[in-house]
Amino acid sequence: MKRIILVRHGKAVKDGNETDYARLLSTSGRKNIYSLAENLKKDASCAIDGFYSSIALRAFESAVIIAEESGFSRDNVQINESLYSCLLYTSDAADD
Repeated sequence: MKRIILVRHGKAVKDGNETDYARLLSTSGRKNIYSLAENLKKDASCAIDGFYSSIALRAFESAVIIAEESGFSRDNVQINESLYSCLLYTSDAADD
């Protein structure tokens, strides 16, 4: 069975001088993402095929940490601008 794992970026720093796109992970946000990456590595059923990130630096930083901790390089993280403001929708069409 195929799975899609969606991960929201870790907590970001609050700095009024930066644009929202430019905010980086805070120390606690980075720690949480490393912990998540460790848990993903321990899950034998979690075979990762790809990494996608919005253009927000905190999202990219989170994806890179998970990628590198999973044995991939940062070059495996694909950036997609539309993910920044993406809204997820569910559909009951499959139940029809």
